[in-house]
Amino acid sequence: MKEIPEELMPVVEWWEKNGRQTLIVVAIAAASAAVYFGVQRHREAQRLAASEALVNSQSVEELESALAQHGSSKAGSALKLRLAKKYFYEGRFDAALGLYRELEANPPPGFDEAPALGAAHALEALGRYDEAAKAFEAFAAVHTNAPWLITAQLGAARAYACSSGKDKALAALEDLKTRYAGDELSLGRIEDTIMAVKRWEKRPEGATEAK
Repeated sequence: MKEIPEELMPVVEWWEKNGRQTLIVVAIAAASAAVYFGVQRHREAQRLAASEALVNSQSVEELESALAQHGSSKAGSALKLRLAKKYFYEGRFDAALGLYRELEANPPPGFDEAPALGAAHALEALGRYDEAAKAFEAFAAVHTNAPWLITAQLGAARAYACSSGKDKALAALEDLKTRYAGDELSLGRIEDTIMAVKRWEKRPEGATEAK
């Protein structure tokens, strides 16, 4: 057997003492790295799947399925908001209200105001006018600079007309005309709401709409 050069003897001695332990450490590190990158790849695949579901889901059934699969992901709150809107536009106001109230504590990024305003609209659609008026007023009190401020203020006026009577609603709308003087777009919306309030008549209990 060929003799090991004398200058390599320290390396050989070190390997005999520490080589096995070093291999074990390297193997553990390699395994840990494989697990880490495997988890990262899995998370990225889940994120992409959730994002794809958010973009592609259109019907209530598709959105419900996507929410069941990806509700705990970062896209979960956005899926829930889309489903709440879909419920609302399909006339499923109770279901929409439930989701909006869940979302108030965890709104999608960039849509902080949407759940509270959506809940107020759902209450109005359900005929719960006193609650709707309070919800619209609460939104307007908190979100004083929100783009949807005038929407909440007009919603409160509509709810007044259905609960407290036209006088209170029209007084609130006249006050809004003063506050938004010079804002032609908002004034146009206020005038439209005034006309709608003036036309609105409360139906007697038990009355049904003519077909």
